[in-house]
Amino acid sequence: MKTKLEINELQGIPLVVQEKLLHEINNGNVELIFATSPHFSTINQITVILNKDIPEAKRQELQESSWTKEVFKQFGVVVTFCIHIVFPFKSDYHLTYLSLYLNPQFIIYSRKDNSWGSLLQNFYTFSIRRQLSQLDNWVLEIKQKHEDYKVRFIASLVQEKQFQAVFIMYVHIIRFYLHSVQSMLFPKNTIIFNSDVELLESIEENYPELSQIFINNDIDKMYLCNLLDADCKTEITFEENDFAKVENICTVIQGQFEIAVNNFFIPRIEYLLSDLKGKQIFCKVEYEQFMLDAVIKRLLQSYDIDLVYLIESKVSNDSMEFLLFIVGSDIKIQMEQHISTLIRNHFNQRVEITCLLHKTTWIERHGTKFLPFIYERITDANVIYSRTPKKHSKFILPVFELPEDTDSSYWQKDFWKLCQDNLESQWLQMDLFSFSIYQIGHVAQLGSIFKQLCLTFLYKKLNYVPHFASPRYLWKLVQWADRDYSNELMSIEQSDAFFSFLNTKLPYFPRQSTSANNPSQEQYLNTLRICKDFYNRIKELYTN
Repeated sequence: MKTKLEINELQGIPLVVQEKLLHEINNGNVELIFATSPHFSTINQITVILNKDIPEAKRQELQESSWTKEVFKQFGVVVTFCIHIVFPFKSDYHLTYLSLYLNPQFIIYSRKDNSWGSLLQNFYTFSIRRQLSQLDNWVLEIKQKHEDYKVRFIASLVQEKQFQAVFIMYVHIIRFYLHSVQSMLFPKNTIIFNSDVELLESIEENYPELSQIFINNDIDKMYLCNLLDADCKTEITFEENDFAKVENICTVIQGQFEIAVNNFFIPRIEYLLSDLKGKQIFCKVEYEQFMLDAVIKRLLQSYDIDLVYLIESKVSNDSMEFLLFIVGSDIKIQMEQHISTLIRNHFNQRVEITCLLHKTTWIERHGTKFLPFIYERITDANVIYSRTPKKHSKFILPVFELPEDTDSSYWQKDFWKLCQDNLESQWLQMDLFSFSIYQIGHVAQLGSIFKQLCLTFLYKKLNYVPHFASPRYLWKLVQWADRDYSNELMSIEQSDAFFSFLNTKLPYFPRQSTSANNPSQEQYLNTLRICKDFYNRIKELYTN
């Protein structure tokens, strides 16, 4: 369980929100903070559960702060300050909001290790069947209330010919459905919409499945908006044909409600809980371990593996990433892409693994060059799978048989000298010390230069280099080694263009090529700039 806000957990959250959250945490007002996954909510939501001792006036003050509205207007992020008290049960959250948005895997802050468990586990089920049963019961409850309105109020009003009151009652039912949808998407008292019309337009823009309840071929949208806006502006004058018109709108909404709610929520509930299969997991750490165990189980079904070490893990709102060191007698480095794709597809794109693949003789043959990496990463604490109890000790035994005065530091200096000579030789071949004009051969040369840069960077940062030299694979390892610098060097958009340039296919025979099939001078210069910046950074690392 997260007991503090971490930088990687806050990525994508506006700085003003980070500052406000930290302020409230430091004041002891916050129990839990969740960041919803974009897969479940098009509108990004930061949900703050306040301590139970926070008075209602303070909660209202936080919720109605002007900055929360500005954050929504400027960044599209909804920040809500809510309460959830177990005994007596008092909550600002609808059951669907609890199910989808307050799952333990979305926690970015917890005051105590057991905060989520003590507040929510009694009202949360990890069973898909039970979750869907809860949803069915709620939909049935909404439909029953609609029928009650018709029997208890509308029927008697029609009998008494109180058509103006009937008209008002139907408008009330329309609002009832609209606010029911709102309660599924946002906590109670969320103050981001100034009117029901704004709410309806937001649902139409961000949740098209749910907007089908109110905006479809059988409903005049303009007329519906006028009905919802009546209290805010002028009263609509009731005419004879309005009775049938508004009655028809209510009938259409009633028919669409169950269909749209099920189409929206059932796939999300199944997606969220499919991996858990009814297993109750009450904290984020347990969820990460559960998923890691599932990854290992899937790998063992397809590959003959002796050892697996967890080097590092990263968890975002959308997915989990694991950097694994895998050892096996029949392991080949070329299997990396197949293994990664297997796991990605098995977990519906939600789990990503990067593999460092080696045979059981790797340490025996190359251990001296990688001693710092082995001592830090290939340890008892990092083992997450071993075919037999002695596999790990047997694998690392060669490094303990080295002479006591063994020093691997000179490998870095020699490696840097070798790489520097290779790089500068290729710079000269491309005539990069003067203004360079793109030529077809530069693709292969820059690809070679980039791979050499990645290997040099990895050896300095991790004391490790892989045998596999795919540019994209090496870049993934660079991102693991130093995510901040990799983001600084290349954004996601820049990296897409960069690797697109390196993937330029070279012709086997002379042919007439169109400019559309060839990289532009600008693409070439951008790629060249990135390589030069990368080289200067590495040179600085090795010489300081």
